[in-house]
Amino acid sequence: MLHSGTAKRWNPQKGFGFIVPRGGEGSDLFCHTNDILDGVRLPDGAPVRFVQCFDERKQKYYAAEVTGGAPAAEPEAGEEESRGDGKAGSGWQKPKRQRALE
Repeated sequence: MLHSGTAKRWNPQKGFGFIVPRGGEGSDLFCHTNDILDGVRLPDGAPVRFVQCFDERKQKYYAAEVTGGAPAAEPEAGEEESRGDGKAGSGWQKPKRQRALE
C-alpha cells in the first residue's frame, strides 16, 4: 500500500533521513538512500510517497520504494565529490590535505 508524507531531515554524510507520515500517524520512518527510486536524497519538507515496511530484526517500520527524491546536492565552495564505493557516506566532502612533494 502506497503512503504519503513529508521529508523531515536528511543526513548526506550517512545517506539516510526520516519521513513524517501524512497526518502525523505513527512514528517518523527511517529512509535509506538506497530506498529512494528517483534520487539520492530527500530535501527537507519535500512531499514523498512510499511503501511502509517492517524490519523484523529492529522491530520498527521503515520507508521503502520512496519517490519525491532529489539528485545529489551541489558542492559548496572548497568541496569535491567523493566517488567512494556507492555506500552511505559517499557524496560531497572537504578534500583531505595532500602532503607536499619533497
